[in-house]
Amino acid sequence: MCEFSHEGSKLVQLKKSDALVGYRFWKLAFGEQTLKSLNQNFLYNRATVKSPKKPEIGDSLGFYNYNYNYNYNYYNNNNYYYHNYNYYNNNNYYIIMGTTILYGQTVTHRDGNRSERMQIKAFFSLKDHENKKFLTHFNERIEKVAKKLKVRVIPFQYGDALPIIK
Repeated sequence: MCEFSHEGSKLVQLKKSDALVGYRFWKLAFGEQTLKSLNQNFLYNRATVKSPKKPEIGDSLGFYNYNYNYNYNYYNNNNYYYHNYNYYNNNNYYIIMGTTILYGQTVTHRDGNRSERMQIKAFFSLKDHENKKFLTHFNERIEKVAKKLKVRVIPFQYGDALPIIK
């Protein structure tokens, strides 16, 4: 199922140099260093990934990201808890946030995009948390995954402007 309606969508072909910047969430299971898609059975073992099939208008294929003007706190406003991160859950994973670029065959939409190619550019760590032990633990987890995938970590806190990275 596509998270964006198909109304107003456009199909475009983008070079990597013209990639679209966006934001997304991943699951990071406790004790693991492999990111998982929130809604699909997909593991992110490297920063740059390619879909086995190209997305088209009317389907739900491709890698998603949300535009800056999309409510970037979507998952937390609807399901989760502490300022852009889901810490306290019974699912044995954290929700982490980051920024990506999309290119190749891409379906663009007002709220976000779906594309055949995606590159993770950065993860967002926390600047502060009331529980300093948790803050250290959580940020260390993000640092380990970032090192494995060779991407940046940017300190972030709810209320900050989302960084635009290309």
